[in-house]
Amino acid sequence: MLGDTAIQPLIWLRPWIAAQSIMLCAVRGRAGRVHDRLDPAGDLSKALEIPASTNYCWWLALGKPKESSREERWARMEALKYWRDEQQVHHVPKRELKDIIIG
Repeated sequence: MLGDTAIQPLIWLRPWIAAQSIMLCAVRGRAGRVHDRLDPAGDLSKALEIPASTNYCWWLALGKPKESSREERWARMEALKYWRDEQQVHHVPKRELKDIIIG
């Protein structure tokens, strides 16, 4: 996802919304991640002939997952860390809604 800074200096917000929407639709049965760093002077920019006034906003990685993952309830007293069990299942701690809403 690219943004032309000659048209809009602040180029990250709207593409982020689009990236999130694409990921929500695209990852059914797949894995995905939104990345925010890519070398603008690197080989990819040169190969695609991307103009200097264009910045990378986000790039999306989509594919078939190599591992399975499982969401876990996060207990406040435990460290907020990911872990893998003996079967190589990736455990991802998540906070409950009541723990993140104030009021």
